[in-house]
Amino acid sequence: MSRVALHFPGWAKAVLYSNVLMSLATGSAWFALHRWVEIEGEFGPEKSPLEPWLMRVHGASAFLILIGFGYLLASHIHVGWRAKRNRFSGLGLVGNV
Repeated sequence: MSRVALHFPGWAKAVLYSNVLMSLATGSAWFALHRWVEIEGEFGPEKSPLEPWLMRVHGASAFLILIGFGYLLASHIHVGWRAKRNRFSGLGLVGNV
């Protein structure tokens, strides 16, 4: 039986982590602005003008996270499943996505 390499490239890990952090930061910022910030507008209280931009960045980073998940599914997860290693934790992570 040959040994299977389950190495996840550093560049892919950095891209995935940065997109997850971007999605978390923009989602948290949008929630805080939407929940607790109101600006006095011409016709009374209004929501922050940053909210639509935060949601656009949040959606773009979520889309990139799904692309990263597809990369993992095609390469890393397939190899790990055939190696019969860490199946329980791997299924938990895949199930969360």
